[in-house]
Amino acid sequence: MSIREFKPLKSLPAERCYNNLISYTGPIPMLRNQIKQVLFSCGGCDQKGIPVDSLYMYYPEKDFWFPLASMSVLRAQPICSILSYKDKDYLVALGGVGNDPPQEPVNAIELYDIANNVWSRLTDMTKPLMGMAGLTKNNNLLIF
Repeated sequence: MSIREFKPLKSLPAERCYNNLISYTGPIPMLRNQIKQVLFSCGGCDQKGIPVDSLYMYYPEKDFWFPLASMSVLRAQPICSILSYKDKDYLVALGGVGNDPPQEPVNAIELYDIANNVWSRLTDMTKPLMGMAGLTKNNNLLIF
């Protein structure tokens, strides 16, 4: 039996709960498009339980969090995935718990262009979703 050693890593700049972490390996613009493995932290709630619009990227090699462009919709626990389209990678965020009205499901879908650090709002879902699970398979996002 082997023993693993765990070491503390740098925390997000602001405390969060109900955020979604997504692993990504690909070109990172702020690192001269080097292929790196990073984590994105999308949305969540602040210390008062209010949904936020933030996106951060964690770079494990330097134990550093980069703040990135914010979503247009405040949301906690969005369904998130990395999808590719025409040789570009995107982070998609949909649904979650919003703040307009407070603690209600969200029907918004947003697409984050990793290469350009910009969000685009897509057509809203016909029904808001929260508390759902998502799985990415063969570049398709499956929602349960």
